[in-house]
Amino acid sequence: DLAKKQNIGSEEKARILLETVDDRKAENPVLIDLRDKQVMLADFFLVCTGLAVPHIRAIAEHVLEKVDALNLPKPTVSGEEVAEWVLLDFGDVVLHIMSEEARERPGAGDHSEFSP
Repeated sequence: DLAKKQNIGSEEKARILLETVDDRKAENPVLIDLRDKQVMLADFFLVCTGLAVPHIRAIAEHVLEKVDALNLPKPTVSGEEVAEWVLLDFGDVVLHIMSEEARERPGAGDHSEFSP
């Protein structure tokens, strides 16, 4: 497919991703704005919980389908083999889809170091 990928801002992308994980009933989605935190990782982190491995995979697959449908650049995906913690890295927005167990691990899902 040689069609030019659509380039949208990180805030709009984060909003689309939040709506998309919500479509698949992701639990406790938290969008963290990192733009004023002097962190070079990304503009936004979106963290949500899947209730079981099939749910985590379904959320990730739905996000990938939505991104493709909107002709957005594909993210780098990691963790899909185990699916306890799937990470979709869009560069400016990083989506973490975690099991409850993974999210409860100290320092894993709270990202409190970025909170105001």
